[in-house]
Parts: sequence; C-alpha cells; structure tokens
Amino acid sequence: MLKLKIMNIEKPRVDLRLCDDVVCEKCGSRYFREVVLLKRVPALMTGSPSDTNVPFSVTKCDECGHINKGFNPFDEETKTITND
Repeated sequence: MLKLKIMNIEKPRVDLRLCDDVVCEKCGSRYFREVVLLKRVPALMTGSPSDTNVPFSVTKCDECGHINKGFNPFDEETKTITND
C-alpha cells in the first residue's frame, strides 16, 4: 500500500471583518438569499425517456429580489455554463 505524505502547509489567515461586503447593485442591501433556478432539459437532448429538471443555485437580494451581475450563470454577459 502506498502511503502519501501530507505536507503541513500553513493556510493564510483571513480576517473576514476586514473584507468588503457584497451589496445589491439595485438597492444596496447586504443581505442575500440562495434560490434555485431550474432548467428543463428535453429528453431528446439527453436520450432519457423523459425531460430532466436541472437545478442551479442563484443568489438574489433578500430586500428587492435583484440578481447581481455574475450571480446568474445564464446571464448573457457571464456565459459561465458551457458544454465543452
């Protein structure tokens, strides 16, 4: 059996109190809620006998419901979901 030696690398310590808050681009709120965006994939595209719902996590403002740029993987500007 091959044993791997784990290196003791010290991780950087980050004081989150010193980091900037993410704020809503629309109302300025600092509070967000995680919601689920469902995409329906047709059975013909997957070869399965029925359509499939695929969940994606999206974060929206808890105050006004706005979704900041970059928080929705299907925004035309972010284009982070690919099938490469």
